[in-house]
Amino acid sequence: MGKLFLAPKQQNFVLIGYDFIKNHMPFSDGEFVKVYIYLKYLFQNKIEAIEIDRISKELNLLESDVVKALEFWAQRNLIRLSKDADGNFSIEFLDEMFSSEKVENMPTPPVYTTEDLSRFFETDEKFRNLLEFAQQHYCRTFNKSDIDVLLEIYDWLKLPIEVIYLLIRYVTTIKNNKNIKFLEQMAIKWKELNIDSIEKAEEYIRSQEDTSRIKRLVLQYLGIYNRAPTKVEDEIMNVWINDWKVPEDVIMYALSLVKNVNNPTVSYVNGIIKRWYEAGLKDLESIKKFELENAQKKEKSKKQSSNKKSLREERDPSTYTALEELYKKALRGNAYDDE
Repeated sequence: MGKLFLAPKQQNFVLIGYDFIKNHMPFSDGEFVKVYIYLKYLFQNKIEAIEIDRISKELNLLESDVVKALEFWAQRNLIRLSKDADGNFSIEFLDEMFSSEKVENMPTPPVYTTEDLSRFFETDEKFRNLLEFAQQHYCRTFNKSDIDVLLEIYDWLKLPIEVIYLLIRYVTTIKNNKNIKFLEQMAIKWKELNIDSIEKAEEYIRSQEDTSRIKRLVLQYLGIYNRAPTKVEDEIMNVWINDWKVPEDVIMYALSLVKNVNNPTVSYVNGIIKRWYEAGLKDLESIKKFELENAQKKEKSKKQSSNKKSLREERDPSTYTALEELYKKALRGNAYDDE
């Protein structure tokens, strides 16, 4: 029997994940996005090796900018980046791996029957007390779907009972959210973060409240008092606080630099903070030194421009002509004196 040969054909499209578009692209540098999309193009067309300088030429970027982009996406856990002794890079797309892992390994909660609910309620005093506590905080009698969620957290996620109590107080009182699905989402998140004790839960809550406080301060400094952050603003500030680990005093210093700007925005402040981050500056002292050096360079450049302007004025032909006329008049005056 004969063989079957398939002619390889280059794709005329690039697949970009929804997560990248929603959670990464809105607050990432445009040049970095260009590099990411180009890497996807190489990956999907099975191009296994390419020179950095070729990528830079294709995208009209500096080679150093391409390397910065690779490092940026590695920090955001979209690629795994390694470098050998000869300066060659190897990358692996983690979003592709994680998406397939989620599909294959994502556990699903059990389906609880009415008999299951009755059994837990009748035989498990801890769950019975938990249900009563939850109904008090949600100010309503739970229906079956509500109880399913609570039982999922208690029986399937197996969060410690004292942690569940604190979680319920947190979402209903501090977050002021009475949607039972929000409780479910937060419980899954706490399970993923391995929050299995009161101490860890309280530390998480303190961290989240501190993050919220900083976000409120940023908006207030920008003259915004009557609303919460927009989705884009919230994502930008999450990058500062959670991804880049920018200290609060650095964020406040960035805000102080925009006090004379008309209608400054979170995106405008992001441009300042991102410049420091990309320069590898992490503490306030080094950032102030960086800004001072830049200010001195600008002042020096300004003085040089002013000196050049003065020199051009001194060399203005009209100035020489006027002086020449004065000189001639002076000579004529001396001649009259001799007569």
